[in-house]
Amino acid sequence: MTGRAVRWAGLAGAVVSALAVMVGMALTWATGPDGYEIAGADASYLEDYVPGLVHPVAQFYVNYTTAFAMAALLLAATAGVRGPCARFAACGAAVLAAALLVLAAVDSLPEPGGYWEPYQAPRQQAYAAVFAVLAVVVLAGAVALLRRAYAVHHGITVVFPLALCALHLSALLILSTTLDPGAALHAGAWLAAPAYLLMGVFAVLAAHGSRPRTGPDSAPQGRVPVASV
Repeated sequence: MTGRAVRWAGLAGAVVSALAVMVGMALTWATGPDGYEIAGADASYLEDYVPGLVHPVAQFYVNYTTAFAMAALLLAATAGVRGPCARFAACGAAVLAAALLVLAAVDSLPEPGGYWEPYQAPRQQAYAAVFAVLAVVVLAGAVALLRRAYAVHHGITVVFPLALCALHLSALLILSTTLDPGAALHAGAWLAAPAYLLMGVFAVLAAHGSRPRTGPDSAPQGRVPVASV
C-alpha cells in the first residue's frame, strides 16, 4: 500500500472507531436494583447505585462520558492530516475539541453559593483542572498543525484515545466492585474501551502513512531519479 492509502485507511478506521464509541453511548450500560436501565449518555446516574462515596476516578469519567466521546470524535477526524487545506480543517476540528473540553472544565467548577459536601468541592476543582490541561494540550496540537509540526499533533491523536481507553476501563472496573449488589453492568458498557483502543491504533497507522516519503520511489511522476556520482 502507498503512504496515501495507509493514511486514508488509518483515518477511516479512527473515525469509525470514534463513531463506535458514540454508538456505545446509546447502549444500556447498567440496570439498577429497581430495574431502571442506564445508557452510556446517562452514566452519571450510576452514582445513585454506589453505596457511600463514589471513587473520584469513576465519578470523573461517568459524569463526562459524552464530552470525552465527542472530543475523541473531533480528534479522530484529524488523524494523519498533512495537506495544506486539510491542515486548516483539522486545526478547526482540534479547536472545537479544545472548546468542548473548556466547557467541560467550566461545568466542573462548583457553583458559587451552591450546597456541596465537604469532599465534593475539591474534587470538582480537580476535575476542572484536568479538563483545562487537556484543553491546553489539544489546543497546542492545533497550533502545531498551523506551524506544520505534524508529529506533535499526530502524537496527541494517538495518546488521547489510548488514555480514554485506560480511563474507561479503570472507571468501570471500580464501579463493578462498588455498585450496589442489586445493580449490574451490561456488556455494552465495555464497548467504548476497545473502540478507543482501535482509534489509537488507527491513528498510529494514519500518522505512519502521512510521513514524507524518501528515496527513489518518492520522486514525482515524470521525473527519473538521478543517481549521484
